[in-house]
Amino acid sequence: MSLQVPTNGSGSVIDTNTIGGAERQNVTLGDPVTVANKVLVGADKSLSVQSGGQNTTAIAAAAAASAIKASAGRLRKVLVTTAGTAALNFYDNATTNTGTIIGVVTAAAVAGTVFTFDMTAANGIWCASTTNTPAVTVSWD
Repeated sequence: MSLQVPTNGSGSVIDTNTIGGAERQNVTLGDPVTVANKVLVGADKSLSVQSGGQNTTAIAAAAAASAIKASAGRLRKVLVTTAGTAALNFYDNATTNTGTIIGVVTAAAVAGTVFTFDMTAANGIWCASTTNTPAVTVSWD
C-alpha cells in the first residue's frame, strides 16, 4: 500500500482540512527512511506501510509441535498451503503449547487462505501442530 502525501516543497503536509471537527496536524517527512522494516518514506515523499513479517517458516501438515521463535516477537500472518481437518493453534510460549493463544487456523481453512494475526508474543511463538493440522507458512518478526 502506498499513500501519496501532498507537500509544500519543504516536506510539510499542506492539507489542513478538518476531519470530524478536528484539524489535521502537519507532518514533516524527511529523507527516505526505513523504520523497523515496516514504514518507508520515499524520496518523492510517498509513504509505504508493510504488514508482513521479516521471516517465514514452513510447517508441514501434521508435523510435530515446534518453536517458530524462541524469544519475544510478533506472529504476523499464516498462509494455509495444504488443508487439514484439525485446528492449528499458536501460543505465546517458546517451548510448549500452553499459555496465551495468539493465533488459530481453523479446521475448515482451505489452501490459499491467509490469516492475519499481528499478535505480540512476549515469550516466543510456538506452533502446536498435531495430527490432521494443515501445512502452513508462518510470517513472523
